[in-house]
Amino acid sequence: MNRPPQIPPPEPTRAQRIVLALLRPNTAILLVLVVLLLSSPLIYRASRLSGLPDIPPPFDLNRYGTVTIDPKDNAHEFYKKASPLLIGESGLDADEYEQALEEGWPAASEDVRKWVADNQPAIALWREGTAKPDALGHQPKDSRIDLLLPSIQTLRVSARLAVLDGSRLEAEGQPQEAWGVYRALFRSSRHCGRHGTMIERLVGIAIHAIVVESIQKWAANPDVDSEMLRRALDQVSTDYEMTALTSTAFQSEYFMAMSALDDPNLVAFLKGGMLGRLRRLGPSVIGELPTGPVLFLCNEPELSRRVTKHAFANWLAQVDKPRHARTRQHGGYLKLFDPVPGAKAGTLTPAELEKHFMSSLVARILLPAMSNLDAAVTREQAKQACLVVILAAHAYHRDHGEFPGRIEDLRDGYLDKLPADPFGKADEAIHYRRIGERGVVWSIDDDQLDDGGDVEHVQGSPDPGDLGYEFAPPEGAEVRAPLNRRRRNQSVHPDAVRPTNPNRQFVVGEFHRVTMPSGFQYHNMPTPSRGERVLESTFSATEGRGMVRRRRTRTGRSVFWSNGQDGQGRFDAIGHTRESRGHSLAQPVPVARPIARGLYDGLRLRFIR
Repeated sequence: MNRPPQIPPPEPTRAQRIVLALLRPNTAILLVLVVLLLSSPLIYRASRLSGLPDIPPPFDLNRYGTVTIDPKDNAHEFYKKASPLLIGESGLDADEYEQALEEGWPAASEDVRKWVADNQPAIALWREGTAKPDALGHQPKDSRIDLLLPSIQTLRVSARLAVLDGSRLEAEGQPQEAWGVYRALFRSSRHCGRHGTMIERLVGIAIHAIVVESIQKWAANPDVDSEMLRRALDQVSTDYEMTALTSTAFQSEYFMAMSALDDPNLVAFLKGGMLGRLRRLGPSVIGELPTGPVLFLCNEPELSRRVTKHAFANWLAQVDKPRHARTRQHGGYLKLFDPVPGAKAGTLTPAELEKHFMSSLVARILLPAMSNLDAAVTREQAKQACLVVILAAHAYHRDHGEFPGRIEDLRDGYLDKLPADPFGKADEAIHYRRIGERGVVWSIDDDQLDDGGDVEHVQGSPDPGDLGYEFAPPEGAEVRAPLNRRRRNQSVHPDAVRPTNPNRQFVVGEFHRVTMPSGFQYHNMPTPSRGERVLESTFSATEGRGMVRRRRTRTGRSVFWSNGQDGQGRFDAIGHTRESRGHSLAQPVPVARPIARGLYDGLRLRFIR
């Protein structure tokens, strides 16, 4: 039987040959590796959003993004008109200017007095604006990082002018007219940040701190009677109700961050805008700016956009509540809160959100330290509570010849209710006690520890004390603030401790003279600020030819230093030692009063004042 001839299989096409080659084990493995290698950037990009769900905006953008105010009721319209008329303080001698601000009109030089007189047209327009019920410098939805705020910046100068103008009126025997200036300054502090950003709100807080000191001095003026004090008390309480909720500034900051993240030219924006200018100051300012390919690979700005939404949702759920009513706040950069019970699905824990924040490239640059604003607002609330008590206590003094023995005494005809301590527990009132003829009022401050009214301290010391004021009766108008402007940024040696000596006597012991190489100086030791004048020089102790001296500066800081072996050290007007002969042991060393201990390489000083 003949078999039909077998037809050979057709030759595979080119495409088939390629497929067969790719299916070979070695080739297939290599192909899979190539595919994985090529797709890994996309896989990594997608994984960046893992565990970070997208959520809606944390508040109603349409409702809070636009504010409608009649221009006739808008204080900023008048502040803008006053700005071109304002003559800056740049032409004044810095020392004379600071001296007038701290010591009042009698200490003002002729140049300072002329500066105030020349600015009266600007002051008049500024005061007209302070009488308005609201203020809007820009719409919240228009907040941007590069937004210029000229009217807010000029309010700083206007505040200093108002302090001097009010002091002038007091010196001329016009306390009622002076109060009108101080009240205008108080109201301008409420206008700042009324619908604005964190910076605007912080400017308002700074102006509030300035006017609180001025009002205290005014309250101690013997020409101010009980009726004027009661009226002032009612007005500062009413005017403080103009203060915007803390969430208002947070919402403006959200608009600002999202406007940057939504910018189609984000890279150019980062490099050319304010962040780029900061970057040119040095890599340590904000770190390396990301480039376009890096942003794409890291799924930016989408990751930062989601982090921003979650962070602001977390903050906005808590910041308008009293501190004692909030959930637990965590550490880290964002200072996030525990979610409220029954929080919506997708709400992240603080640890989860902080992890995503640290992995972001843009959010780490854009998101401000909003916890700083929250703390500043609470301190302002504490100072406001202290001011209310001080005005009521002075009114009580005018009626009874002494300050009240207890804060509860003010409830009889002076205060309807005692102001709360914003750092305290629920129903915890601001603290007060009388010390001889003086009074002291304080908040326990952020450390949550009641130090019994220790309001004389230097920021940065191991125990920062309380936040408050010690005030005197009308016969002595000295007012000591919790942190003097010059002392606010002073550092302190880590060995400094809180005062415990009730006798407040100055004693020096344990001084050991040490010989050091000529020209040796200690570094990183703070010195008195420029312009501080020495009011008191006290020879304290000697051993051999070395000595320790103490001088009290105009702002109340005590400075200790050693003259060296020859006893010829000098102390000049700006607080530096001058070495004439021999060896200088140390630069001036500011210490926390009344007790401080210092150990400086053989120079051991023990101070008790």
